[in-house]
Amino acid sequence: TLLQDENPLVRMNTLEHFYPLLQSLTRESESGSMRKLAPVFQNLTLLSEGNWRTQELLAKQLEKAASLVLADTLRSNVLPLLYQMSEESTYLVRKATMPAIAKALWCIPVPQEREETVREFRAHWAEGGVFWMRLAFIDCARAATECYSSALFKNLFSASTLRMAEDPVANVRLRLGTVIDEFAPACWDLPQFQHAITILKEDNDIDVIQVMKDADSRIDTKMSRKEALRLEDSDRERAELDLVERYQRNKSDLRKRQLGIGIFRPSALLAKGPTRRLTGLDLDAPSSPSSTTTAGSPTSIADPNLTK
Repeated sequence: TLLQDENPLVRMNTLEHFYPLLQSLTRESESGSMRKLAPVFQNLTLLSEGNWRTQELLAKQLEKAASLVLADTLRSNVLPLLYQMSEESTYLVRKATMPAIAKALWCIPVPQEREETVREFRAHWAEGGVFWMRLAFIDCARAATECYSSALFKNLFSASTLRMAEDPVANVRLRLGTVIDEFAPACWDLPQFQHAITILKEDNDIDVIQVMKDADSRIDTKMSRKEALRLEDSDRERAELDLVERYQRNKSDLRKRQLGIGIFRPSALLAKGPTRRLTGLDLDAPSSPSSTTTAGSPTSIADPNLTK
């Protein structure tokens, strides 16, 4: 409610504590609590229409809170909001939205749904005709290297990102050259990565050539921590597997609650007459739904009311 307050200072102050408030209301393993919080993420339009500082703060808070949001809400509300702010606001807002987008995409637990969502994102941002959108995509890919496993990054980001070594706009190639070492741990063994380095070193733009002069030393420094990188990547793969398992577990629990599985109410098996123990039920009573019972006797086990 405070996020929708008429006073912008109230909204801003609430937004500054948005993630801690969400943490106090839910735990990642509790899909029921997450479902109750879904409306919060469906009503952030007013904040997204604020000044650029409000938008920047909103993006940073959504990045932190992405793991607390249901996948459906991420796809239908959070990501479209981040896309909109990225397109309509300032460069500084885009610098904040791209890491949030990377994290939100990672938090989609169903691999097929994640791949479809990233495919749509790539088509609009990496393969679009506006160069600043491709610059933003590189920023998103760089942010993804901080939480994605190597396998997941290769699958979702590597091809589109490395292809920009041949982008027609020098600023795009320059941005890729500036952060090329960030992609080394995930892409070192890919032919496209080595090809991108070669292409950038031979670029006809002086600024690109300049930034690539120390590319090899930057990459060597990044790759010198091989054992640490291996352990880090293993942890990330485990986290991605846990994300899927938690989703499946929550989905199963929800289905059980909907079907009433595991819920035992002895009072539902007792007649309104004199109290009798469950073991006192007449198991030889007629089981047809049309059967009747006499007053004060146990209700038939087949009574349709017992299944409600």
